[in-house]
Amino acid sequence: MLRPSTPRLPVRFTSRPVVSMLCVSALCLSALGVSACAPRASQRSAAEPPAAAGRSVPLMLQGVQDVPVAEARDLSTLGIPVIDVREPHEFAAGHVPGARNLPLGQLDAWSEGLDPEGAYVIICRSGKRSAKAVAELEAKGFKHLRNVTGGMLSWEREDFPVAK
Repeated sequence: MLRPSTPRLPVRFTSRPVVSMLCVSALCLSALGVSACAPRASQRSAAEPPAAAGRSVPLMLQGVQDVPVAEARDLSTLGIPVIDVREPHEFAAGHVPGARNLPLGQLDAWSEGLDPEGAYVIICRSGKRSAKAVAELEAKGFKHLRNVTGGMLSWEREDFPVAK
């Protein structure tokens, strides 16, 4: 009895690294909740959050939650503003590229200049001060916040880019 054979792609199509890279990229984008067909968010500073730029907050940023550094890096790459709540001397020693230094001790002053409907990624050295900043911002009505667990210590451990 003969079994119908399943069509096979020629080896030259299945062994290309580009195909593998595309598959991995598609999986990563779907895990982030980002459509490969969606327009890419432009780079913005913390002073110009997505809502202020006339765009709605991305679905993946609804609510307040803790995120690992890999997700924070991806959000930063998509243009979500990163706010570093460490002291200026800590920030100068190394920070997430494009991050804004807004120290936790001055939160009341700088939070007034941010859009409560905007999305923000908050980071510090270890995740403790950023968690406190997220709680205080949430109490002030901010709705779309991400606290980076492990902070810059985890960021540097993962060997992600650091600006000085």
